[in-house]
Amino acid sequence: MKKKPIHDLKKGEIKVVLNSIQNIFGNNILQAIDNKSSFKISNLDENIDIIYVNNTPSFLKLKNNFIYPEYINNPQYAEDITVIKSNIFDNQFCPESIKKDVLLRAERDANYKRVYLDGEIGSIEGLVYPNFHLCDSIPQSVRNISYGLDFGFNHPTVLVKIGIDNNAKRVYVQELCYLSEMLNSDISQALAGAGIRKRSDEIFADSARPDSIEELYRMGWNIKGVGAKHVVDEINMIKEYDLYVTKDSLNGIKELRSYSWKTDKNGMILNEPVKFQDDFVDAMRYGIIPKIRNGYKLSFI
Repeated sequence: MKKKPIHDLKKGEIKVVLNSIQNIFGNNILQAIDNKSSFKISNLDENIDIIYVNNTPSFLKLKNNFIYPEYINNPQYAEDITVIKSNIFDNQFCPESIKKDVLLRAERDANYKRVYLDGEIGSIEGLVYPNFHLCDSIPQSVRNISYGLDFGFNHPTVLVKIGIDNNAKRVYVQELCYLSEMLNSDISQALAGAGIRKRSDEIFADSARPDSIEELYRMGWNIKGVGAKHVVDEINMIKEYDLYVTKDSLNGIKELRSYSWKTDKNGMILNEPVKFQDDFVDAMRYGIIPKIRNGYKLSFI
């Protein structure tokens, strides 16, 4: 396989660029990366001699994708494929603030470092949150406080307190309620018992239960629905921060120690978390994301 530093490539030598943020050429090759049935080397123009794959988050699973073993790592195509390794520091237009964010995340996440600093193909490994820390309590100095609520009945209803320290890039989580068979009236009592102030403290809950949200709102709680359409993206946002969980969050700690990525029938890890015993982690995500999303910058652009 040919390997060249990006600055050694001749003008016009790269014919196609695959970019996971935007398909520049609009020719559906990007979509084909995840669709083996529609991707054939023979489909490409015979004048195209290099495919450049930009390792952004959707490509963290590339090692598990057919294109890696069947093309990139296949000796049959050794003379036909050029792998170009670069990282964010090769981009002279990248703001220093984003470079700083990448370095901070790389210190916390070995797989992230492997992709964004070392230029290697990434993989999704094991636990979703493998590096969380335990703490006694949320520091009183942390003023950015919110609450996350995951509705349940047969499975637990979970209420968590969230504290965010943006300067230190830390998120603190405390389990306040983890009970099954709770009606909305019971939830209201739990909110009051946790010392949450009506019409003031922000509570973020699963928008899949608009009836419960509306009823609690009419009871005087400052509760808002949040969606769950981009779970993996939101997990990546949270992993920009060091995660601290209070020692009394017993159910939450148990969940975090088992919350993992799905695998296929061949044991390959997929880019989707297992939907099992995730009530605490969902409540945590609901409470965190609205508070960090507005100021969030994609460190991988």
